[in-house]
This record gives sequence, structure tokens and C-alpha cells, in this order.
Amino acid sequence: MLGGINVIPKPGTVPLLADGTTPTIVLGADVRHPGPGITNRPSYAAVVGSVDSDASKYDAITRPQQCRREMIDDLTDMVAHVIKKYMQYRKEVEKRVDLAPQRILFYRDGISEVEYDFYLQSHSGALGTNRSAHYNVLVDQNNLMPNDLQTISLALCHIYARSTCSVSVVAPVYYAKIAGEMAGQHYDPDGGHYSSQTASASQSDAGSDVVTYEDLRFAFESIHGHIGQHMYFQ
Repeated sequence: MLGGINVIPKPGTVPLLADGTTPTIVLGADVRHPGPGITNRPSYAAVVGSVDSDASKYDAITRPQQCRREMIDDLTDMVAHVIKKYMQYRKEVEKRVDLAPQRILFYRDGISEVEYDFYLQSHSGALGTNRSAHYNVLVDQNNLMPNDLQTISLALCHIYARSTCSVSVVAPVYYAKIAGEMAGQHYDPDGGHYSSQTASASQSDAGSDVVTYEDLRFAFESIHGHIGQHMYFQ
């Protein structure tokens, strides 16, 4: 259901997420880059965050940034946005009193330096041999046991709204990937930027009316607030 909740983690299997005394928000982030050879187009950073107590419903925010930059420039503001949406949902929908999250779980695609790491085989393959996802823990200020984090990650692989079975990586990372891909279309179709985003490198770099990175960054249109909280990316 668009904007709704298809599945939630099975009650009792992930007590850390269900712990009402320590509200937890789950974040996912990714940066999507333009195709090979394209240097005058922005990359798009996306951050999604859970808003409900089951970590099954997510809000998203996207921003353009310098081409091929992996670090998310506006991460502080983007995380603040999804935390505000989390608190708003808890107040208006779940009628909670304790609004602010006490624990944050942040999943980011493509990081390598580790505190400890693990492989997770969370999905079954329809054909051929499966490839396990490799998770690296950068910082653990929640003092989680390895088994706790592995159990949470496995549960989050079962709540992806587009699938009726578990997927290869946690749902928030998938959602961030999709939101980042869709961000390249956040332009006025009559403004001349939409077509340039979908053009090939040779087409977009040719001619005297080349649209620059700064043009695209300025013309980028954020999604409407009401749309962002309805999981438009699912």
C-alpha cells in the first residue's frame, strides 16, 4: 500500500527495536553518482529515517552535491529533518509522550573502515549463488553485542515494502538508493534541466547551452513535505 506499512518485524524477535523505554530511529543513506565520463552533473545524497516504532515506515530527504563526492555535505541538516519527522509521527499518529529518539542506528552504503564486521546472508537466491552482504561497524556508542546488531539487520531485511520476501541488504539502504536515483528527476520538466539529466555524456556536454553543475544545484526542487512522509520511493 503506497504510504502504508506492509510488514513489521515479528514481535519479540527484535526486542531492542521494540524497547519502549529507549526509542530507536533507523537511518539509511546513500550517494548516487552520474554515469561514467560525466563531470558537470551533481551527485545526489539521500537519507531516509524510520518514523514509526516498528522501524517499517520511512521519511526521505535528498540533496544535490558535488559530482562524485562520497561524503554527504548536508548530513547534519538531513538527519535533523528525518528526526523531526520521527518526533512528529510519534506525537500525531502514535500519541507518544517521549518523542525524541534515544538510540540511532545508521546504515550507509559503501564504507570500508571497521570496528568489527560481519557477513549476513539474508536472502534466498532464485537463480545461482547468493552473495552475502558485508556489514562494517564504524562506531558503536550503543554498546551493542554483535548478535544484537546482526539480529536487527536481519529483521530490517524483511521489511522492504517492494518485496514479499527478505532482501540482500537492510531496507533503509534500499530506500536511500531509490530516493537518490529519483532525485535526478526533481526538476521542472519545462525548465530544460530534466532532459539534460537523462542525456548521455556526449549529448549533455555538447553544444553552447551546456547546463552546468551549479545550474542543476540551483534548479533542484525538493519534494513536497506531504509526499516525503508517504514513502514515495517504495
